[in-house]
Amino acid sequence: MKQMKKIAITLMFVTIGIAAYSQDVAPRVNEFGVGFASTSSYSLRYEWGTDNMLFRITAVSLGASNINASQSEVITANNMGYSTTITYTPTVSTPVYLNGGLNLSLVHIKAVNDRFGFMFGFEIGANVSYSVVNTETNFIYYPAITTPNSNYSVQSITSSYEPFIGLVIGARYKISKAFSVFAEIAPNINYTYATVFNTVDAQGVNTPPNSSKTTNTFALSGFANSGAFITIMYRIKG
Repeated sequence: MKQMKKIAITLMFVTIGIAAYSQDVAPRVNEFGVGFASTSSYSLRYEWGTDNMLFRITAVSLGASNINASQSEVITANNMGYSTTITYTPTVSTPVYLNGGLNLSLVHIKAVNDRFGFMFGFEIGANVSYSVVNTETNFIYYPAITTPNSNYSVQSITSSYEPFIGLVIGARYKISKAFSVFAEIAPNINYTYATVFNTVDAQGVNTPPNSSKTTNTFALSGFANSGAFITIMYRIKG
């Protein structure tokens, strides 16, 4: 983890140095745009530099939602000639779900012609998420004399932090002097630190215990075309 931080800091300073140099030797450009990876994942990007060397700041995977769902399941069992019916009715709500990320990248664009060019570079950044899920559960037993009914709710709070470092591979197509389209993938190596806290409002028959869990994982991601980002940029200056 410490080694990854050192590499990220070094690349950040190198990026800033290259970007500053490129702005001094060629006309500057400034662009702003919106990107999409799916209907539920989008990004906002600002980039500056030259036409073939761009320093970019991107807010990615922005999202927020509020979800409510419920379901019922009835199970009938015959025990020693007695019919026992168990009705399990969980109601799940997600009052808070937030996720987002921020990355810095430097890309070089090799022009093939006046409109089209291939793109290659690197990026560093981090993604974060936070959610609260409430589950209300009702167990109804018959007969209730031998096995008491149990109603309880569980609040599950999940959070994660994921720094990453990786490459940018893609292409740019200029629609006009003002608008261009970027298509890219960003294979990266990432570290995820995640925590889950489950709190039960009342301990009793058939209720789960309070619990907590922490995970630390390293992974490779972003290699599939399904994760490609399409970004439409508007040139403010240049």
